Amino acid sequence: MADTAFVNKAKQTLRDNGYKLTGPRLMILEFMLESERHYSMKEICCGLQKKFSGIGTATVYRNVNLFLKLGIFRTSPVNNNQFYYTVNQPGDRHHHMICLKCGTRVEFNSCSFAFIAKEIENKTHFEIYDHTLEVYGLCPGCLAKKKDIARNRTAD
Repeated sequence: MADTAFVNKAKQTLRDNGYKLTGPRLMILEFMLESERHYSMKEICCGLQKKFSGIGTATVYRNVNLFLKLGIFRTSPVNNNQFYYTVNQPGDRHHHMICLKCGTRVEFNSCSFAFIAKEIENKTHFEIYDHTLEVYGLCPGCLAKKKDIARNRTAD
């Protein structure tokens, strides 16, 4: 198991909410902890079914949604309202830059949100527990292509 502390916390969260750490739930956690990437639901199902034959699609969907509800996983939308899932490690900010053209996602950890959180709470009377940040624009590759197209148009 890649992160025993995370699994122990997930197990405690499940128990505190009246659930057990079943075999399929443990398989899902193991799969998600194998790498630090974000997975679509389809990738989770396919990856699990390759690794653990016999785990059903409905079981995967049901448990991933349970993990979301309990805060064990987190999700972020990408193009066309498709969601990507990852483990919700304590202290992880999961900030992303997302290219509007090709969909490339770059994760970054720098965060100055703490500096403005109190101001936001004071103005909105909202108590902030967590946050994510997504920045949309063009990745370097798409930006270079855009500049090339613009240069070619002005050359014509």
